[in-house]
Amino acid sequence: MWHKILWESEKELKAHVFFFRKDGSRCTDRSALEPSFLHQRKQAVLVNLGGLSNPFVSNDLMSKFANLLAESCALAVADQTGEIIVATNPKFAKEMPKRLNAATLSPGHIQNHLEQVRVAFMTSGLGNLIEASSAGVPVVWLPPTNDSQGQQIQLLKRRDMVDWSLDWNDFTDGPEIDYFRPQETVMNEIKSKMLMVLESRTYQERLRHVLAEKVKSSLYPQSSLKIERLVDEYGQNGIKDLAEIVRKWVQDHDKK
Repeated sequence: MWHKILWESEKELKAHVFFFRKDGSRCTDRSALEPSFLHQRKQAVLVNLGGLSNPFVSNDLMSKFANLLAESCALAVADQTGEIIVATNPKFAKEMPKRLNAATLSPGHIQNHLEQVRVAFMTSGLGNLIEASSAGVPVVWLPPTNDSQGQQIQLLKRRDMVDWSLDWNDFTDGPEIDYFRPQETVMNEIKSKMLMVLESRTYQERLRHVLAEKVKSSLYPQSSLKIERLVDEYGQNGIKDLAEIVRKWVQDHDKK
């Protein structure tokens, strides 16, 4: 990835690169900067809905939920940031209001946006997880729309690698979803939650409220991002390694 190449180049040129603190003084170590200062010039927000999928949910229903998520994210950051950029598939993008700047973006374009935004909302697919781990941007993980997304975010939580995330029970009532149960069961439970949210203004208001609370704390992180440890622990093959962990976990769970 180009940003990793640049990072290696920066290491080699470290003695010649300076970062400026808020008070105008300079330093050679980026980590010496105040966390809030690192993000104060970034005003855009990325909403990446590229992994929004569930084979048990119709395209029309998922499109409505994608629209609700994008609108909710936009409202959550309305008083905090500037432009919002929504990355999604062509059908969902076409059905969203123009103010959301919804479009289908290539992985390269998403990566470029991710490194320039102040905060990002993303689905917890493997690709998004590994991108977020090296982008250095606060990410709020959206509620899982399939079993694998739920499994991945749960495993990372157990390793304390999740900074901010939403699960369905953060804004709806009823039993929590066990993402390691049989796939069909999990997918149908997610579909039921999705329908509940689309049909309830109360749940929609809760969703916006929870998103806004997550954003408030993510805009000014007081320490290094937990998700960055994903690269440290799993290296550049993080996607492959994490997928293998999920596979083994599901197999072991099924044997019990």
